[in-house]
Amino acid sequence: MANTIQKKSPNPLVIVRDGEQLDIVTYRADPNAGYVGWRIRWDGDEHRATSDSDAPEVYYLVEVCSEQYGKNRYGTQVWRIENGKVTHEKWFEKCWTALDGLKRMSEWYSLDINIADMRSYFEASDRYHYLFF
Repeated sequence: MANTIQKKSPNPLVIVRDGEQLDIVTYRADPNAGYVGWRIRWDGDEHRATSDSDAPEVYYLVEVCSEQYGKNRYGTQVWRIENGKVTHEKWFEKCWTALDGLKRMSEWYSLDINIADMRSYFEASDRYHYLFF
């Protein structure tokens, strides 16, 4: 994955709901937004309960609000999840892409993230929420 985000197979199932508590609930730093709930089924089966053994030890959720909210271009929010818990989160104003958000997260927290080796996922019908693992 050089500098583009690609949908790869097999695909996890990612369900994102605004203001609804799902498996993981994260807070957006944008004062115009609130909480976002995430349900991630790593085997793609919505009807099967998730387990910690299904997920990678560390993965990243990225919300590209700059695209979602249109011309106001607020920025991008990134969350680092380790063993099912949010360990790092950061809002990056004037950050336009998911990859840029991930790079900035790495720099901000001095995380050793090898972005080139990461797999990425996004649902074709939802270009605002990304999963990197």
